[in-house]
Amino acid sequence: MSTGQVFLTLASLVLLGYIVLNIHRMYAGSVESTVDMQMTSDAVNFGRDLSEEIQSYAYKYSQLDADFADLDDPTDPNARRSDTSQVGQIFHATVNLLDKADLLPDMAGNQPGKIAEIRVYEEVDDTLQFKAELVTSVIDMNSGS
Repeated sequence: MSTGQVFLTLASLVLLGYIVLNIHRMYAGSVESTVDMQMTSDAVNFGRDLSEEIQSYAYKYSQLDADFADLDDPTDPNARRSDTSQVGQIFHATVNLLDKADLLPDMAGNQPGKIAEIRVYEEVDDTLQFKAELVTSVIDMNSGS
C-alpha cells in the first residue's frame, strides 16, 4: 500500500469518526430536549389538575379558603401540594388566592369569586426551580345574583 493510500484511509476513518460523533451528539441533545419538554408538560398537567380541583369549589365556595389559603410557601411541606411524575421527578405547587368582587362584569349584579394563581416548582438537587404558572378563577355558584 502506498503512502497516499494510507493517508486517504486514515482521513476517511477520521471523517467517519467525526460524523458518528456528531450523530451521537445530536441524538443526545434530542433526548435531553424531549425529557425536558416532558418534565414541563408534567408540571403543567399537575398545575392543571390543581386548577380543576379549585374550580370544583364553585358549589362549596365557603370551603375554598380553608382548603387552599395556606398553600403559599413552596419550601414548607405543610404549605404546598406535591406530586411525583411517572419518571420520579418531584413537583411542588403553591396557590395564591386573590379576592375578586366581580369576576363576570357583563352579568347583572356582582358574582363573588376568587382568582387563584398556581405556581409549580420542580425539585432538583434539593433546590426548587420555577417550572409553570397557571391562573384560574372560581365563582360562588351558591350566591344568588
